[in-house]
Amino acid sequence: MERPTDQELITNYLAKKVNNQPIQVEDIMINEVNIYEHHPHDLADFVNFLSFNLRYLNPGEDEMYFFTPRGRKYPNGSRPSREVRDVGFWKATEVDKAIKLNGETIGRKKSLVFYTRKSIPRVAIQTNWTMDEYLLNVSSKSPNSNDMSWMIVSCAESIRILNNRTKRSKIYEWGGGCEQLGTRIKGKTRVEVG
Repeated sequence: MERPTDQELITNYLAKKVNNQPIQVEDIMINEVNIYEHHPHDLADFVNFLSFNLRYLNPGEDEMYFFTPRGRKYPNGSRPSREVRDVGFWKATEVDKAIKLNGETIGRKKSLVFYTRKSIPRVAIQTNWTMDEYLLNVSSKSPNSNDMSWMIVSCAESIRILNNRTKRSKIYEWGGGCEQLGTRIKGKTRVEVG
C-alpha cells in the first residue's frame, strides 16, 4: 500500500467526511474510532476488525488511519483534549504545518507523541507511538459542514534502535504552573523547564 499524501488525506477523505459527501475508497480504508478512548497499541484491533483490506501491521512501517472526533479540553473552549482516559496523553512535538494545494492552504498537520502515565503522581514516560493529526483549514470548509468536529489521524509505532550506552527515555512532569521535560540517562534525570 502506498501512503497517501497529506493533500490526498485532506481532499479525498477529510473534506468529504466533514461535508457529508461519499468517500471513494482507494488505497486505504479509514474507520471512525475515537482514538482518545484507547491506548495506541489497541488501535490495531480496529483496523483488523473494521476494515476490509486486512493486513498485518509492521511496527515502524505501517500507519493506521482513523476519522476521530475532535475533543475539547473545556466545553466552550477551543483547546483540544488529547487525554487517553487514565493511561496517558498525546503531546505535540512541533507547531502546525500548513498543507497546501496549488498555493492555497487546505489543511493543517500536527505531529504528536504518546506518553503513558506512571504510578508516580504527575509523571509520564514517552513511548514509541507517534501520531499526525490532519485538520481542514477553516476557509476550505463549506458553511454547512460539521464545523471542525472531525479530523484524520495517522498513528504508528516507531522503532528506535538503542544500545545500552545511549538508552534514554523522556520523562514528562506536569503541574506546579509549568511544564517540565527531562531526559532520563542511566537513572538520572536532567530537567528542562519548557
